[in-house]
Amino acid sequence: MDLQDATGKLGQILDEERKFPTLRYAVVTVADPVLNVTKAFDGVRLLSGRGPHPRPIHESPEDFVLKSTNFDLLCALFDQVSVQDRPSLFQALVSRINRRECYRDKSGEILRAGQWRQCSSELPLVAEFAVRRGDKAIFFGALRKPALSPGLTLLLVQLEEMIALNFTLFTDEEYIELSDAVESIRVEVSKLPKQAPSGSSADTNTYHHVRREIPTLCESLIEGSRKARFLYSAEIAVSQ
Repeated sequence: MDLQDATGKLGQILDEERKFPTLRYAVVTVADPVLNVTKAFDGVRLLSGRGPHPRPIHESPEDFVLKSTNFDLLCALFDQVSVQDRPSLFQALVSRINRRECYRDKSGEILRAGQWRQCSSELPLVAEFAVRRGDKAIFFGALRKPALSPGLTLLLVQLEEMIALNFTLFTDEEYIELSDAVESIRVEVSKLPKQAPSGSSADTNTYHHVRREIPTLCESLIEGSRKARFLYSAEIAVSQ
């Protein structure tokens, strides 16, 4: 498949994910029925853990697995392009982080416009693919200059989920890079004026929700990164 066709199909997959998200984590099933009951209960609790910050990190990342039809489609798409074209296709993927039109408000309610719980976006899928199959350095670079929108809020929520359930996706050094990128986002949001730019009521509420929600998520991610690095250090100490 040539790059032009692949880029078009990439856009279709990401647009579909924005409207109808497929991304989720599932509890890994095990053969022992007693252990399975225990893990299923724990999994339900952890999978419903979005909200409190910072999120606790589950220290057995093998208990959870990513499920996503569109993630699988992205993997198949990248496998169909030449090795030489994959970096350009990956750049097209992460460029979504720099677009303000990367979310859909599902609620239709003016007062709740822009709240991450009321929105969907392709950016969580972009983050998962970038971390699992792409170039993390390029991903971190894109995080340093994102468009501030509910799509970015959802991306940060997904990163928080990744650390909570699959913290070994990042190395110790990558957690430092991630923390630096997230801190740059927090700083940029802190520079936003309290007064929203003139616009519709929905735009004004979206601005306020983004300005309110992102700093909390940034602080949670920085703390989660610190905790993950501690867990790595603890594992090394125990193994020696």
